[in-house]
Amino acid sequence: KKGQVVRAIALIDHFIADTKEAPSHQIIFPGSTVGRTNDLYLFCTSACHKVAPEGKYLAFVSSLVEGPTEGLSVEQIATRELGKGLTLLTPVIRVFYDM
Repeated sequence: KKGQVVRAIALIDHFIADTKEAPSHQIIFPGSTVGRTNDLYLFCTSACHKVAPEGKYLAFVSSLVEGPTEGLSVEQIATRELGKGLTLLTPVIRVFYDM
C-alpha cells in the first residue's frame, strides 16, 4: 500500500466563490500554497451535466492522506486533510466522506 486518497462529496446550492458562476470547473491547489506536500483538487459540476437538480451543485474535494489515520474517523481525516478546499463549499446541504 502506497497511500490513501481522502475525498469529500458535497451537495451545495450556490456557486463557489471566484469561479465566475461557471456551472462546471476544477480548481487545483498546489500543495505548497495550502501547507501540504500533495496538491488538493476541487471539482464542481451541476445540472448542466445532469448530475444534480437545477440550482444544486456537486462538489468533490480530494487529496492524498498525509497525516496519521489510526483512531480517527473518515470525517476527521477529511476535515484535517481537505480543510482549505472544504471552506470554499460552505454552507453545504449534505457532505459525504470517503477514504
